[in-house]
Amino acid sequence: TEVRDRVLIGCNISCSDDMSELLTSFLRGDAILLADGHPQGIIISAKNWTIRTVSEPDSEKVIQGPHEGFNESIMTNLSLIRRKITSPQLKYEFFTVGRKSQTLICMCYMEGLADEPILSEMRRRIDHVSIDCIIDTEYIEEIIKDGRYSPFKTTGSTQRPDVAAAKLMEGRIVLIINGSPVALTAPFVFLEYFTSGDDYYNDPYYATFNRILRFIGFFFTISLPAVYIALITHHIQMLPIHFLIAAAGSRQGMPFSSLAETLILILIFEMVREGSARIPSSIGTAFSIVGGIVLGEAAVSAHFVSLPVIIIVAFSGITGLIIPQLKGPVLVLRLGLLFLAASMGLFGYFIGIMMLIFTVCSLESFGIPYNSLTVRNLRQIFSDTVIRNAWPNMKERPVVSRTKDIHRQGDESL
Repeated sequence: TEVRDRVLIGCNISCSDDMSELLTSFLRGDAILLADGHPQGIIISAKNWTIRTVSEPDSEKVIQGPHEGFNESIMTNLSLIRRKITSPQLKYEFFTVGRKSQTLICMCYMEGLADEPILSEMRRRIDHVSIDCIIDTEYIEEIIKDGRYSPFKTTGSTQRPDVAAAKLMEGRIVLIINGSPVALTAPFVFLEYFTSGDDYYNDPYYATFNRILRFIGFFFTISLPAVYIALITHHIQMLPIHFLIAAAGSRQGMPFSSLAETLILILIFEMVREGSARIPSSIGTAFSIVGGIVLGEAAVSAHFVSLPVIIIVAFSGITGLIIPQLKGPVLVLRLGLLFLAASMGLFGYFIGIMMLIFTVCSLESFGIPYNSLTVRNLRQIFSDTVIRNAWPNMKERPVVSRTKDIHRQGDESL
């Protein structure tokens, strides 16, 4: 103690008589000072690892607002959040997870806003994580999430400190994992798929228009191929005569059925999208554009696929890009609805839509209904859901926190 208090100068100096703690700190880059005859060792923070600079994440770019993002250093990420929220109510709890990796995890929450049962449940799930190594946030997400076999995520993710700070002020929990630039947020509800950081930095009318576009895009991307196949296969009498004649003419000499054509084009579109995402960004855009145009034109010229199917699949793929967070669920829903429509027509399509609604309504995220409108009363239904209201009208916090402190602006007595 005398050496620690009077001799050593540093910000992070501590004593410990636990040999495993001393060894773990040493392996993390700290210096250990041992003295003969003394049972304790001194842990001196001496880490000087090279880390990536703070920069805007490519997957969450905004036109207005902060242009900074998390990196792989947990302390840097925590400091970015602390810059946004300087309140003493912001609390950090640290955990060590991974039997071999000993990865540091920090649970961030606002004391008084976060729901205590949700905090307890999060602690319990983290404590029950039993895995050798934690490399990225996805490891923890798949272990602690609800609905393990559902294509929908029940925990959110972000690489932006401003988004993480906004979630904390709504009473949610944010998990920061050392070595990963992605933070987890919980609870997470379905409507959050259709929100963006840009919504709160733009005019509310423009933000509302964009949100409505995302809802329409989600409906189109999962429904267009299925509805087309249902109509062209089972309900020809419902099509206008001019469209039917054009579709029949385009299918003359085609070697594949409409279902096979649609499946082939969906797979080709996904291959082009995946390939453009993996190759360097300087040529990724050119690759996707040239690949789509060349393959589409060649397929039509060779009479492998019909032109209406190319238009349907292309439009379905483009609308899916509006909501990149739903990339996985959209692919599963698109194919599932396609097979149901091909086998039972529009009846099968509506069965698939009902199954989708049932799935969303049955899910929960840390005890919060997944289909929650995130509001406390009818007055707030259109405050921050499909419609992004103006800030003076968003007086109450979302219901996901279950906090008694529901007022985030104005007179709390109102």
